[in-house]
Amino acid sequence: MSKLSKEELIEALKINVRNCSDSWDGGYNTAIKNAIDLAKQLPDTPNKVVVSLPEEIIRHLESFKREKPELLEALGEGWGDMAWFENAENQEKYAQAWLTGEYEVEQPKRWAVVKNEEYFIKFKSHVTDGIPYHSLTGANKDYAYEFTDKRKAELVAELIGGAVEEVSNE
Repeated sequence: MSKLSKEELIEALKINVRNCSDSWDGGYNTAIKNAIDLAKQLPDTPNKVVVSLPEEIIRHLESFKREKPELLEALGEGWGDMAWFENAENQEKYAQAWLTGEYEVEQPKRWAVVKNEEYFIKFKSHVTDGIPYHSLTGANKDYAYEFTDKRKAELVAELIGGAVEEVSNE
């Protein structure tokens, strides 16, 4: 069964409106009219689902699409050390990206170090009494150093007595 467009759905529902001869037909028509009203609220174009994939996986997908245009062949190929593919959810994301062609580079997670509502910027270049000094911003985290390695952020947080928080990709 093919998918109906918004307009085709509305027309198909309108065809089902009956001449009211009794209360059952009246209730049926009310339900059809409610369905038409709901169908009119649908967006004119369906929302695209864009899959976020790591850059390495996108290179893999695009390479395989050029070399082997069938998904089954690409899925049957060995993926080497790409542990990302061992997760069933990732396999579904890959297949969806392959079939729809709608994908983007996944933004890596990032972390910031915060202490007393101030964000770590960087270590200064000098050491006093064997202790490296660090700089912190005020409440503005726009200038905070963003770690791509959570373990490194945790080590800096431990060193300065702060905490780690994930930075939003927005």
